[in-house]
Amino acid sequence: MRKVLVLPLYGIGDVLMSTPAVRNLREQLDIEITYLHMFATTRDILLNNPYIAENIFFPFLRSSKLEGLRFLMQFRKEFDYSINFYPSNRRDYNLAAFVVGSRIRLGHRYRSDNIRELNFLKTKTVSEEDDRHCVEENLKLLDFFNLTDKKEYPLEIYLTEEERSFPEQWMKAHNINARFLVGIHPGTSVFKNHDRRRWPEASFARVIDELANELRDTGFLLFGGPEEYPLREKIISLSGNRERVFSIDDVSVRQAASLMRRCHIFISNDSGPARYLL
Repeated sequence: MRKVLVLPLYGIGDVLMSTPAVRNLREQLDIEITYLHMFATTRDILLNNPYIAENIFFPFLRSSKLEGLRFLMQFRKEFDYSINFYPSNRRDYNLAAFVVGSRIRLGHRYRSDNIRELNFLKTKTVSEEDDRHCVEENLKLLDFFNLTDKKEYPLEIYLTEEERSFPEQWMKAHNINARFLVGIHPGTSVFKNHDRRRWPEASFARVIDELANELRDTGFLLFGGPEEYPLREKIISLSGNRERVFSIDDVSVRQAASLMRRCHIFISNDSGPARYLL
């Protein structure tokens, strides 16, 4: 059985957009797939995924370069392939693939900073294309496995039965009886200036108020990580219907995903939660 290592992807959305390619690989070939994560949240998103043999997290960002190197060296020559799924135009990811030493290292050639980010360390690459979605970019890498029959699978999170029942428990605990739920994720990552893509807090508050006037039996759920708590509180303070707006705090990323599935409408910036609901 051939072994494949998927190297660190940055965020939840990027990881989710790799799942259709991984499912195609596993269903059509005798391959064992391991994911290596730099964030615990991206690891958690892939828990229970039946197409992944191992799901490994290492805190690269909180570790020294030497600690990270030692961790990677334990996988030296263990994998037949390594994949840097799209978009992973970062030298650290390419160096990690080189250190692991897979015979075949797959990824993309980028129009911007291609040489500076050391993409030449890959052994097989495809060029990024403006007319290809990120999911399609990932599926394009399967050409190197001679896969031509690529199925269009959704972005997948495999929730347990307990996780699927979480929304009803959470709503009961918070006395939310609204029949219609609107989910909102007003945040984004702050890396690479992604926070500049955020819609203003006042605009989210205005949407809440307009929908509240049109849809009487409606509750509004504000999603986001702990670092976005002030953002959620600001939107609630600006809304004239704050008694119908609830901040989703102290839940796991998988519990949040289950709550999102319970919503009838979801409003978001370009971020991981929005991609999950595509």
